[in-house]
Amino acid sequence: MDDNRRVDSLILLVGSNPLPNYLAAMALKPSKIHLVHTNETKRPKDRLHVALSADLGSSVTVDGDAFVDDPFSASAVSDKIRDLIAKCNAAHLHYTGGTKVMSAHALKAFYEKEGRPENASYLDEAQTCLRFDGNLRNRSLSDCGVTLTLDRILQLHGVTQKTRSSMNGGPGQTDVQTIATAVLQRPQLASCLYGERKRLEDGSFSEAKETPCNAKDYGVVLSAPVIPPKEAMNKRCFEAWCRFIGGEWLEDWVAAKITAVGLAGDPEITVGVNCSRAGTERPFGPFEVDVAVIRGQRSYFISCTTDMTRSICKSKAFEILVRARHMGGDLARSALVSLLSGDAVTELQEDVADAWGSANATRIFGLEDMKTWSGHYGSPNLGSLKDWLDS
Repeated sequence: MDDNRRVDSLILLVGSNPLPNYLAAMALKPSKIHLVHTNETKRPKDRLHVALSADLGSSVTVDGDAFVDDPFSASAVSDKIRDLIAKCNAAHLHYTGGTKVMSAHALKAFYEKEGRPENASYLDEAQTCLRFDGNLRNRSLSDCGVTLTLDRILQLHGVTQKTRSSMNGGPGQTDVQTIATAVLQRPQLASCLYGERKRLEDGSFSEAKETPCNAKDYGVVLSAPVIPPKEAMNKRCFEAWCRFIGGEWLEDWVAAKITAVGLAGDPEITVGVNCSRAGTERPFGPFEVDVAVIRGQRSYFISCTTDMTRSICKSKAFEILVRARHMGGDLARSALVSLLSGDAVTELQEDVADAWGSANATRIFGLEDMKTWSGHYGSPNLGSLKDWLDS
């Protein structure tokens, strides 16, 4: 099989996570796609249909009517696959997705209909490639020109996002660096600033004007030295400053360090992704990703916290791991950036790895990592961050 040959008819088994199906279709570039789905995967199938129709163009026909009424029935699955193969000039079965019964009996039916090994494939997410049953070399998703965007990943999962936007009078990158520099020298400052945020937010805007936060009291000079000043700051800007001193500065700082790594391929870096799902399909409900990075076919989701309580950090480490796996499958990576230090970082890393039982457990970065990235111990060294982003 020529690696550049287009597949005529591609049969996909749609699972609850449609991302592997999407990647396979974008790599194989078929002329027609059959989306084999069940009642349980109708919504993922519909979203996949929209994505593939948009990204592969009008020259590709997407058939979303390949329905199996019982995903655990060997005969129902086999009958559907045999039906589809009979209608195809040359069928290619990609058997990543669906239930184990669907995958096993779809492949069995494919070979019973004299399907060829080079026309059967699955997605190896660890190696980011397609593997074929025949004696063929793997096909790297990168070599196939497959790339992702955050919008596409979220759309495939039925998620809409609202990203953070800058505003006149709001915090800027100089303010980010000012607080970060001060916190790396005095970590407890982060808790003090978070306390100021809570104090300001617990009262009314008018009350906040009467008893504002004076940044100089904490040894930092911000572009808004008093939050809020009695004049010249509206409520929306005030709320942005409250969130900023309460911890958003860390998200912006981490995003800036990722940019400074200088990754190849111009990765997509997004800060403050507020996600929600419409309708009744809400297995996780609304959630937020502090920093998201998309590189080629991989996604990296980062949770940032200024809380130094180990139990809170542990909870956030598991939460971002679940979010990352749900959105990006085994291709996704997750990390926690916190102000934990010393043995607490090592112990938390071991806890997460032991509980999850995976080499891709959330990577824990602590205070010492942040100091290393910033040059606190000499020249800035982003090596550990780059290694994770290259994983």
